Amino acid sequence: MYGDYIDAIVRTYHHLAATNPRFGELKRVALKDHCKAMCMERFNPRDEIVLHTFFGAAEGQRGYLRAIGNCSADRFRPLVDILKKETANPKPEYVELLAWMFDIQPRPYNDKVDYSKIAIDPPPTKPLLDLSESMMSLTTGLTNGGEEGFRTGGIITQPVPSEKPDRKRKIIAAVLLLFISGMVGFTLLTNKKQGSQSSNNGECMYWAGDHYERSPCIQRGRDTIIVPADPIRLQNFRRITDTSTINQNSIGKVWYRIIEGSYEFYTTEGYHPVDIQVRLRRLTKKSYEKYLSTLIP
Repeated sequence: MYGDYIDAIVRTYHHLAATNPRFGELKRVALKDHCKAMCMERFNPRDEIVLHTFFGAAEGQRGYLRAIGNCSADRFRPLVDILKKETANPKPEYVELLAWMFDIQPRPYNDKVDYSKIAIDPPPTKPLLDLSESMMSLTTGLTNGGEEGFRTGGIITQPVPSEKPDRKRKIIAAVLLLFISGMVGFTLLTNKKQGSQSSNNGECMYWAGDHYERSPCIQRGRDTIIVPADPIRLQNFRRITDTSTINQNSIGKVWYRIIEGSYEFYTTEGYHPVDIQVRLRRLTKKSYEKYLSTLIP
């Protein structure tokens, strides 16, 4: 469910915020800083669709870093509301940017995935032991406690011999190095596997003239814009080609855009499918009577 996808994002944020000093509080500036940091640390061309939708067109990593830097922190206000769960129906472009910022996999949203099973649980409220202290206790128990060390969870039960501090430091450094190497290798393998899966699952869509069609997340042509798949827009967003169906009963139920004096009508709200920075207007009684009543048959 789409709600599980959003919950996965929120839970992952809280998990990260509990351990990352970048998030002192949930504020727009903190999210903007994190967005820029993620663009620097793990920029991937396949994520440019999400960045393009939110920040506009840019070229490569440097271009998007510049776009994020020039973006007002106020643009991140809706993202704060989503993370606070104060938005009932968040816009897909905001949700997908958060999914990218917090590395939710697979992304974009795939209705065949149970995101409730991959969401990261928030850390316990009880403070965790410092990593160096945990490694110190474990390695000391192994080197000094023998079987007794295992039975007591690796806790020091005997005084540490003062004549061998260098050996202890070397053991701790070796264990830390193995731990870090294992985590890096696992992360790279997981990202590679998930990246190859997401590129073949048809998780994007393109505008086919009057409706959206599912598509692999690859460029189809120079003039075809590929965007993250949105199940709601795939099912409900249509261009109304038969304008004779638009009348006073359509007021408040139809959205439109004026292009060089011509009108385009759509079944739901959102951004224009081609000029993705332009938001469609709702058909009001005033606009219908002033502009459209004489133009629509």
